[in-house]
Amino acid sequence: MSATPTLISFCIPTFNRANCLREALKSIAQQLRPEIEVVVSDNASTDDTRQVVREYQQQYPGIRFSANETNLGYDRNLLRCLELACGEYVWLFGSDDLLCEGAVEIVQRKILRAARRPTLVYINHDVVDNQGNAHFPNQVGSQRDTILSSAANCIGFLGLNLGYMSALVVRRQSFLAVEGVEEYIGSGWIHLYLVLAALSAGGPICYVGRPLVRARRSLSVDYDLTERFFVEASRVFWSARRHGYPAWAIYRAMNRTVRGHYLRIALAFRCDAPDQLVRSFPVFFRTCWRYPWFWLLLVPLRFVPRSLAVWLRAKARALRARRYFPPGATKDFAHGADLSG
Repeated sequence: MSATPTLISFCIPTFNRANCLREALKSIAQQLRPEIEVVVSDNASTDDTRQVVREYQQQYPGIRFSANETNLGYDRNLLRCLELACGEYVWLFGSDDLLCEGAVEIVQRKILRAARRPTLVYINHDVVDNQGNAHFPNQVGSQRDTILSSAANCIGFLGLNLGYMSALVVRRQSFLAVEGVEEYIGSGWIHLYLVLAALSAGGPICYVGRPLVRARRSLSVDYDLTERFFVEASRVFWSARRHGYPAWAIYRAMNRTVRGHYLRIALAFRCDAPDQLVRSFPVFFRTCWRYPWFWLLLVPLRFVPRSLAVWLRAKARALRARRYFPPGATKDFAHGADLSG
């Protein structure tokens, strides 16, 4: 056992993602150092997950592995991962995501050079598909590093982006002090509940504007996102009232979420599965009727011709790509390198 105190523990809950996990570990392992560890908690996978981790453990002793005897579900597996971690900070990380080159050094510098240890370091990220093609480069928008003045301002600025686990580097003791987690087991958002509660205790919040993570997302509509992303996410956000968040801050966060995440889900439904949008819209209404962006964006989208929705999606993607990737520049999303020269 190294005498060097562990500063950051990467916490990776996983289930049957051996191929993705191999790539995730590769992107992290090359940046490991004595004060950084990786904890993989396997939720009773039936694929080659154990073998993949063993391959990396032979070369990188800072990787630890634990396998659950039965599948505990995502939320309990994440909590198990936090229990196993030893670091002062835990970096929650999805087993299908990729870490960009130099990310560990940048985050470590943010922690060590802060006048006061931050409660949260939040990392901007690019959303890509499994082939590395950009869906949403620079997901949060702002590429300027900043210190967010309060938990209320943080959730208003990030909205549901705060629920993206691979962007969260949090003081482990702040997580361990959180109570009331059992009520949100099964929501799929236990990490969001934890970070909302942790931030309410105070402490600096650092935002890193440079995208340092590649969030791999399939934008297909093979399964219904309605319950998790609308009902459960809203429930967890409004639970922040019990931690002292003002109602206006949660309202602002949810309104931003409607404009961003919820609009994208509804647009995907309208373009690719219009019947699903019809079935889901009553849930959208019950969850979002109080927010202005629902009436300005989601209601019109419900009724526009599908051909127009497809055109609008293509235009939006093209405009965003031009904004963040100027002519002549391309991105190697697999390695995080800017190939523009």
